[in-house]
Amino acid sequence: MRAVAIAVVIGLGLGCGAGKSNAPGTPVASVTPDLLVMAYSDNIAAADAKYTNKTVKLTGRVTSIPSHRLPGGGEYLVEFGEVLASFHPDDRDQVAKISVGGTHSVVGTCVAKAGKRPVILLANCDLVK
Repeated sequence: MRAVAIAVVIGLGLGCGAGKSNAPGTPVASVTPDLLVMAYSDNIAAADAKYTNKTVKLTGRVTSIPSHRLPGGGEYLVEFGEVLASFHPDDRDQVAKISVGGTHSVVGTCVAKAGKRPVILLANCDLVK
């Protein structure tokens, strides 16, 4: 799943070179990774209306920080189970504070890719202190 999700993120060109000018605004919702995945799995149209292209605060356990970065913009990826969060290369210090297995909160713009298993990404993330 992880390789497919990262490939889809690269294919969508999400976050690549986006810079901090696209930093998220005030969150419209605070969710957990499980709730976000369930929302898109249960009714993708309703989830799109509620979350897609909107700023969302995500709080959950970090399952992985892949050793590779997205090409082009060099985005850092952080995995919260089935939800990915991308950080601008300038945010290296924020990503360095994130621990695998720890519970963290991020704010980013929710992007989803439809499919049998939707790929959910929060782009242009900031770590919530």
